Amino acid sequence: MTTVPHFSPNQIVCIEQDAEFVFGEVVQMVPSRGLCWARPIAIARPVPNLFLLELVQDLRDSSDLLLPAALFREALDTEVLPLMSALLNPEKPAPPQHSQDARRWLNQFVRQICQTRPEVFNSVPEQSTEG
Repeated sequence: MTTVPHFSPNQIVCIEQDAEFVFGEVVQMVPSRGLCWARPIAIARPVPNLFLLELVQDLRDSSDLLLPAALFREALDTEVLPLMSALLNPEKPAPPQHSQDARRWLNQFVRQICQTRPEVFNSVPEQSTEG
């Protein structure tokens, strides 16, 4: 059994896979099914030899995610603030992104998670006694 983490709406969460990080905003938790509905924000990668993440892909025009909550973790402020600054900084505009590219990138990321972490998709969530 897997214990379902509890996240609040609007909280920023992260999924890590093969040195890539997908950051998203929680829309709603589905505790009875152990799922987290999240709206993707961006994919980032670590910068070699630094404790920073670089923006790889803006995902704000991509599809929402409904995945096992066990895949997500709470995003750290030190991760999120530089990413949001890169996304919103008018002085350094991000390269133009096409929503089709964002969807393709996110689809590939989710497919990799499904292949490398099948146990998360097959486990039964432990029911919480909290109201």
